[in-house]
Amino acid sequence: YQRRVRGMMVDGHEEGGMEEEEDEIPDVEVVPGMIPDERAGVEMEEEEEEEDVVDMAELTFNQHKGSVFCVAVSKSEKFLITGGEDDFAYIYDITGSEAPYQKIEGHKDSVTHVGFSSTDKYYFTADLSGYIQLFETDTHRKIWDFEVGDVRWVIWHPIVPILL
Repeated sequence: YQRRVRGMMVDGHEEGGMEEEEDEIPDVEVVPGMIPDERAGVEMEEEEEEEDVVDMAELTFNQHKGSVFCVAVSKSEKFLITGGEDDFAYIYDITGSEAPYQKIEGHKDSVTHVGFSSTDKYYFTADLSGYIQLFETDTHRKIWDFEVGDVRWVIWHPIVPILL
């Protein structure tokens, strides 16, 4: 039991007398691994069942086998590139083409940077290990690759097709 004393002091004198109250505090057994609500004897509410979610997306990009780290859309809004932790990049034709996507292989680590040149003529993919690939957008033909060591960032020059 816990005992509380209530009273008020004014100029060093007690006002209104002292009242004692007794509150009952239940004994609590502390068990390792239990959450506080269980120790206090409070019943946990059961989790509500999740409702079925209806997918209303027009396009779904689900080729990656892990997290997606980067996305870029061409200025023409015809193509989209994704890069992920599965060491792959994908380029999608988002206009409803018969060939909706192409897998970009060759990376040695997570693909963390992708992008289109200012004219959409080229696109690049780069991974954490520093491997960069450059492709022609229309043909998806790789025209250049280079390894630079760890990559912190890669970006196109805003006017000319030069990677910085």
